[in-house]
Amino acid sequence: MTEGRTRVLVADDHAMYRIAVQQLINTAPDLEVAGVARDGAEAWNMTLELRPDVVVLDSDMPVVNGVKVLARLRTEMPQVRIVLNTSDPVASAIARGFGAECVAKEALPEVLLAAIRGTTATVER
Repeated sequence: MTEGRTRVLVADDHAMYRIAVQQLINTAPDLEVAGVARDGAEAWNMTLELRPDVVVLDSDMPVVNGVKVLARLRTEMPQVRIVLNTSDPVASAIARGFGAECVAKEALPEVLLAAIRGTTATVER
């Protein structure tokens, strides 16, 4: 963490989602965007280079999918927390087996923020 703030790498191939997550993180005083990746290979390389505290990782990205990146990160960088964006039950099961949090892209912003922080969100609709 930098100055008490959690550094987050956002990895997603959809520009609109990347931008929305960046903006969400920028509203949180305890979080900061460490970097942004557009595919799995870029996510892997940026994680090695930037050493974020948390990676928000899309499960279905080009070049290398998020589940493969997750498995590699768990093996080579186990200290990095991972939040996998997926609605796929198989990907969720694999991710949870690797100790990652899973959040659907359709989830409320508070749920994603809670997962990034490693807490549980209590959200009223």
